[in-house]
Amino acid sequence: MIKTICILGGGTSGYLTAAYLRSSIPDGVKILLIESSKVGIIGVGEGTQPYTTEFLRKCGLQPIDWMKDANATYKLGVEFTGWSDKPYFVDNDDYGTFLLGPEMPTFIYWMSKSKKQFFDFLQSYRIAKANKSPKINHGMDFTHGFITPSWDAVHFDAHKIGEAIKKQLKNVDIVDTEIVEVDTFEQGVKCLRDKEGVEYNADLYVDCSGFKSLLLEKTLNVRWIDESENLPCNSAVAIPTQYKNPQEECHPYTKATTMKHGWRWTIPTFERIGNGYVYSDKYCSKENAEKELRETIGEYDAPANHLDMRIGTHEGIAHDNVVAIGLSGGFVEPLEATGITFTTKAVEFLVESLRHSDGQWTQNNLNYVNNEWLKMFYEIRDFIFAHYKFANRKDTQFWRDVTEKELPDTAKQRLDKFVPAPKDSMFIPGITSMFHTGQWFEMLFGSDFYGKNLSFLSDDYLKYAESYVDIETHRIDRIMRDLDNHYDYLSKWYKNL
Repeated sequence: MIKTICILGGGTSGYLTAAYLRSSIPDGVKILLIESSKVGIIGVGEGTQPYTTEFLRKCGLQPIDWMKDANATYKLGVEFTGWSDKPYFVDNDDYGTFLLGPEMPTFIYWMSKSKKQFFDFLQSYRIAKANKSPKINHGMDFTHGFITPSWDAVHFDAHKIGEAIKKQLKNVDIVDTEIVEVDTFEQGVKCLRDKEGVEYNADLYVDCSGFKSLLLEKTLNVRWIDESENLPCNSAVAIPTQYKNPQEECHPYTKATTMKHGWRWTIPTFERIGNGYVYSDKYCSKENAEKELRETIGEYDAPANHLDMRIGTHEGIAHDNVVAIGLSGGFVEPLEATGITFTTKAVEFLVESLRHSDGQWTQNNLNYVNNEWLKMFYEIRDFIFAHYKFANRKDTQFWRDVTEKELPDTAKQRLDKFVPAPKDSMFIPGITSMFHTGQWFEMLFGSDFYGKNLSFLSDDYLKYAESYVDIETHRIDRIMRDLDNHYDYLSKWYKNL
């Protein structure tokens, strides 16, 4: 029976893990978090996938508890510019999946006969591009009033989100010290020892030590699976900039814009804009990457934060009495903002396994956590890989190489469900289904995966399609009249807190 859980490492992953464990397991189980104030914050990755807000609710944290402290803003999706002939949008909610029902063939057909794009009729895209808040102001009641599920994703200040969560932690013992030794025995990790010789013992250890993976890899020697061949972007440089006109620049969506050797993010938090360049060091040096980013954003005074990223996963994140969560378990580049998702899903896998075992830690727990993790990891890997594979940019060696890469077998199997047309069977309910059918379709349609071959569409539905689009357009028009500017809405809220 597990009586003590020790989390090694603070930061966003450590605090999220502690918060969810505390809210999900019996109070009689002691939770200890060991962190070192000497370890800095990575500071890269300032967006989330949907479900983040709901996850924090399960931790007992309402938006009012953390959003202001994290400088959070709403995120309705990602606009991809330079990946195809025209910008395209991948939204957070399942609106696109709805359109892939009986309406899908007619919808695409109508677009093929008009000058409109699929994204012009996405509710979330219309709201995002108008810089509107996804909440209707009903007496500033901030627990209700969202008009789209997309609100569940957010932007935040990477240097503040962890502390915002930490401030709300309850019934978690936190120790600030530096671990210098790890003792092992036949069951895995026996104890941790700090520089003062103090020992910390637990029944289960959660490794949140970041890329160094102190417990899972360095101590237990769990094999690392390198995915840099499939996802070559392994470096990033981030530079914040200040708003000139926040009402216009604080848009409720992420921008992902192609660069010579990768792509650039633009993420508006409440107090400033996060900018970063994700690139491959095989094609570009740190110095040239920073120069290219500064030339693009026009900001030369702010300091740059450089990061080397380790792209891949361990063959399992659970081994003996250790579970690695966050960067210590695995990581892919931040194109679809999955960093926090890796953490939230991994800790959910852990808790779910404990529920099935009545608090015991057995081989069944290990198998469950590892199987769920690997299914999730490779789905995310495949989705990100497809962005690069089907990009239209070919003007540099980087882009020629990434677009010519062979699809992994798992990606081929997923894409088979979209040929000759998308099928709802791609939507797999459950915790390991990360990207719904609509998101895959939005990405594939936006990248011109289907090309001009729309022969699978029928003329019979044209009239219905025109009528449907007209009704939907007017519905969204009515909604948008009741929405405030995104920045103004948050300003009112934060001022009242």
